Amino acid sequence: MVEKDFMIKDDNDVLTLRKYVGKDKVVQLPEGIEEIADFAFAEDYAPNSSIEKIILPESIVDFNKNTFVFCKSLKEIVFSGSDEITHLLLNFEGCDSLTTFSIPETVTVLIGLYCPLNLNTINIPDTLTCVSPNAIHYIGYEEKSDEEITARVLLQNPVYKIIDGFMVNTKCSTTLYRIKDDSDVIRIPAGIEVIGERTFDESNPFLDEDTFEPVVKIIIPATVKKICSEAISNCDSLKEIVYEGNSTDIIIEDNAVYECKNFSSGYNHIKCKDSKETGKRMTYPMLERLGFIHSLIASGTYPNCNTIQAQCLKRLREQASSLSISTIGRDIERLIDTFGAPIEYDKSRKGYYYTEAFDLDLTNYR
Repeated sequence: MVEKDFMIKDDNDVLTLRKYVGKDKVVQLPEGIEEIADFAFAEDYAPNSSIEKIILPESIVDFNKNTFVFCKSLKEIVFSGSDEITHLLLNFEGCDSLTTFSIPETVTVLIGLYCPLNLNTINIPDTLTCVSPNAIHYIGYEEKSDEEITARVLLQNPVYKIIDGFMVNTKCSTTLYRIKDDSDVIRIPAGIEVIGERTFDESNPFLDEDTFEPVVKIIIPATVKKICSEAISNCDSLKEIVYEGNSTDIIIEDNAVYECKNFSSGYNHIKCKDSKETGKRMTYPMLERLGFIHSLIASGTYPNCNTIQAQCLKRLREQASSLSISTIGRDIERLIDTFGAPIEYDKSRKGYYYTEAFDLDLTNYR
């Protein structure tokens, strides 16, 4: 293997392998390469029959879906200790000799694997906290649905179990996704601590409408301590989310409820055991906090609940024990519902902003 075998491009200070043009059986990529382009080793019109093993450098951060396609003799992919590979989406079409693939233990989000029929062993690490229910697809195989195949592969690792209608990572007590269910009132299993990203996602085009009832109400036990961003997504029939613990006991990430039409597009209120009635008189500390949050959003810095909480604790007379992320979320909801604040959440900037100029008038509430 020589340097000229690798066509490498510097894209904005990111070294990307565009093409490998050598003929070696074992290909060890140079250290420093961070990304690998689609079709870097072969094309459908020009399959590679020489490569049997690819060794990725420790510097690798990402590869594209079609990085390894049409490597007809490929038997092994070695991940050399990179801790940056957290999301996985790969297509192994045309990899006719690949019989085993082990997902790196750094991966937490399994988006999808497209596998030839010869790939009969997929080793799943115990680190997954987000999995698409139809993540594993065997090309040309139609005897079982992708959802059935994905569940079967996950359950080969004893860490993953189906509990009360959910696929769960029992090691970290995290829900991965909802199994088909004919009930519209859903209770998260007792003992769960984290509701993982996309646990509820009714945008999946493969859902069987005859056996999958849209969720109307979600009941969350007090054992849950965190609801991840976009944990509840695209649930247009959802009307109520009830948490059986106190607001100070749970972390609700920004956009935990996402693109659900009965909830505002900013922070989405989840009823907690200690939720206050909306008509209750506003106290001076609350009004002071609302004014401060307004100023942060109006500044155009795209603050999120975490940064707002930190600034409130720093600038206002607030105690950490009484100012949870949930409290900040309810304050943003109050600004929207009570004061008509045109607040939206920018997913790319990960923070809130005003869609138009807005003056907050607290005169009648003091």
